Amino acid sequence: MSKKNKIIKIRKTSNEEKNTNKKCSNPKSQIKDSMIKGYQEMAEINLDLSKFCFEAEREVEKIIEQIVECERCGG
Repeated sequence: MSKKNKIIKIRKTSNEEKNTNKKCSNPKSQIKDSMIKGYQEMAEINLDLSKFCFEAEREVEKIIEQIVECERCGG
């Protein structure tokens, strides 16, 4: 787990503990907490997707380089 993710997890845990009592009495707080959790989950999903796409682009670049090299050699 990266340092950034650890910090986010610590903050999230700390915020959850602080807001435990507020959640029961404040629906706005529930919505805010739900949205924070959703954004954190989406951040992880987006990071995974960007890593996947980055690797896919690298593979395409390698294939294109191989094709160009073969065409130069008369292959």
